[in-house]
Amino acid sequence: MKDLVPTVMLFVPSSEGVSHHELECTTNADMVAGLALLTEVVRALATGELAD
Repeated sequence: MKDLVPTVMLFVPSSEGVSHHELECTTNADMVAGLALLTEVVRALATGELAD
């Protein structure tokens, strides 16, 4: 897939650093902050601000 489209990963904090496990827990505030960042990136892509 990386050869077809640019790829990025967005990480948000998880309590005690636990990830990819059923004990993983991210606060609502951190999820909202991650969504806000993702929204801004998509907006910038859509308006051409992040063009090559």
